[in-house]
Amino acid sequence: MVKTTVYLVRHGETAWNVSGRFQGMRRVPLNSLGKMQAVILAKKFLKISFDRVYASPALRTMQTARCIVPRNVIFADEELCELRRPIFEGRTHDQIVKLIPKIKQEWTAEGIDWKPKAGGESLRELQIRAIRFFTGVCKENAAKRILIVTHGSVIKSILHFLHGGKPEDFLHRRGVENAEVVCAVHDGKRAVVKTCFK
Repeated sequence: MVKTTVYLVRHGETAWNVSGRFQGMRRVPLNSLGKMQAVILAKKFLKISFDRVYASPALRTMQTARCIVPRNVIFADEELCELRRPIFEGRTHDQIVKLIPKIKQEWTAEGIDWKPKAGGESLRELQIRAIRFFTGVCKENAAKRILIVTHGSVIKSILHFLHGGKPEDFLHRRGVENAEVVCAVHDGKRAVVKTCFK
């Protein structure tokens, strides 16, 4: 049986994670703790070799990936970007509510299909592209070991899919922490989530 192993890693902590600001694709670097987290990840992955490494093109994900695998070629892919909502970038939750006063009513009416009128994507669209990327990578890299360094929302979308969750129940799934690692083993038909670094 052909088995493809995919390690999903969320980037290390940034100052905007701490202050609760939506980062999107802003060039926000890892903070001191985030850099330390990346170093710890590098030590954990020291004895694991990867056939292919993918990362979101965001600064914080690329910094994390380069620390983990300094000698590997890293393929930056837009499909691994954070939730695309430019109008949210740099703002806290309270600032977003002030910017879009009817956001709660709109969300109640539209659910995961809601997206800003100023442009951006819905949570359903996020899930679709994250799942499309993951399934595509597994198909293209059968029997290989893959590293994907990306954002919490992307990993959450993939895990929700692997656990058979309905798109509408996305928000009820636990998110992943900064520098958290999840391993998925794909046998060509389905993927099973495994415990990492036990």
